[in-house]
Amino acid sequence: MSEELGQLAASAAKTVVTLMLTDTWNGCRAGVISLWRRFHPEQSDSVARDLDDSQAELDHAREIGDPETRRELLAQWSGRFRRLLRDFPDAADALDTLIGEFGGSNTGRGTVIQQTAVASGKGARVYQAGGDQINH
Repeated sequence: MSEELGQLAASAAKTVVTLMLTDTWNGCRAGVISLWRRFHPEQSDSVARDLDDSQAELDHAREIGDPETRRELLAQWSGRFRRLLRDFPDAADALDTLIGEFGGSNTGRGTVIQQTAVASGKGARVYQAGGDQINH
């Protein structure tokens, strides 16, 4: 699988997990299920159940202050999208469109910025940003 498709899978997971506790969740959920019905129909019912289970898990984790669950769900859904794209590379455009509809900021199709910095010595600081950065 190309790095671009891997980034797309990660971006899709981030978008989906982020939207699970928002007002736009139902539309996003429907879009993900529709994507599976189109490319992997035999898995669409289990994807629907897993989306619902993931949302319930994330809601509970938020209530009890458990940030690890969000990280686990990101990994779970990134893997699931990655496998979909591995098996059905043609799904990339549809997934990219879905992410764009719901405000995903990096669909894996844009510029990738990699920053590396080393600070050493007393009072050494490094400030890096891939977008807006406000320092006080």
